Amino acid sequence: MNGLYVAISRVTIEGERVVAPGLRLEPAYAHVFAHPMLAVKPPPEPTAHHPAPWTAVKQSGNVETATVQLTLDPEGHALPDDAFSRVRSAISLLRLISGLPIRAPVWSDISFAEIASGKAHGGVRQFDPPLQWPMDDYPLTQDVTSTLATLLPRLRERRQEDNFAAAYALLDSMWWIPTLSAQMIAIWSSAEALMQPSRKSMTKELARLARGALGKDRSDGDRIFEEVIRLCEARGAAAHAGREPAADDVQASYRIARNLMMRSLLSTGNPPPLSYR
Repeated sequence: MNGLYVAISRVTIEGERVVAPGLRLEPAYAHVFAHPMLAVKPPPEPTAHHPAPWTAVKQSGNVETATVQLTLDPEGHALPDDAFSRVRSAISLLRLISGLPIRAPVWSDISFAEIASGKAHGGVRQFDPPLQWPMDDYPLTQDVTSTLATLLPRLRERRQEDNFAAAYALLDSMWWIPTLSAQMIAIWSSAEALMQPSRKSMTKELARLARGALGKDRSDGDRIFEEVIRLCEARGAAAHAGREPAADDVQASYRIARNLMMRSLLSTGNPPPLSYR
């Protein structure tokens, strides 16, 4: 069986990097483009094409240029049963490490270089849904890929814990949530699932836990405590009063939740510097 090849957009890389046995990142090129079209006549048969005329729907469509390929090599003659889980974990970790909406638009059962040669044709399918957040390309430096290699086995282990798995999924899904209010609720729900504050005085308990996990010193810890209290109040207003939070407050909330998640995954040391745009 062929390997599994995933095109990753919004990132750059120099040379090939192995991040786990059989799993590597390397330069590639895959430009995905689609414009919505309208057909106004039904096909003559269920399996037939729509007859003309067709007309374009006036909107931006879905366009992504991927310049990095994540490859999962087959083990022997078959891919592991959890092949998609492994590559999804790697891509979601790139989003967490960078703090940015990195996207993998498509996957194929042959490499994109082979498709470009014209000598092979693979089944290319959508991987991540379209993502509207703009961002500059994020360089996958040696430090980034080393962190990815370190966190992959740790993520696999921690996902056996129900509260961690729920927290991780909520935080990663935030990028596809369409409103600021829903993003704010998802972010703090993720932090609560991760930190498991007591139900009594939950906001203060969560702020205390964040202060202990992230504070560099007493003054910094007190600042984090007050910030969590303020942002959780904004989350409550979004959830219970329908008041949309400020974009800056959503970003600040993500920074805290992201750092808590990184801290939880790393056994020692402080989380890497946050890069959020």
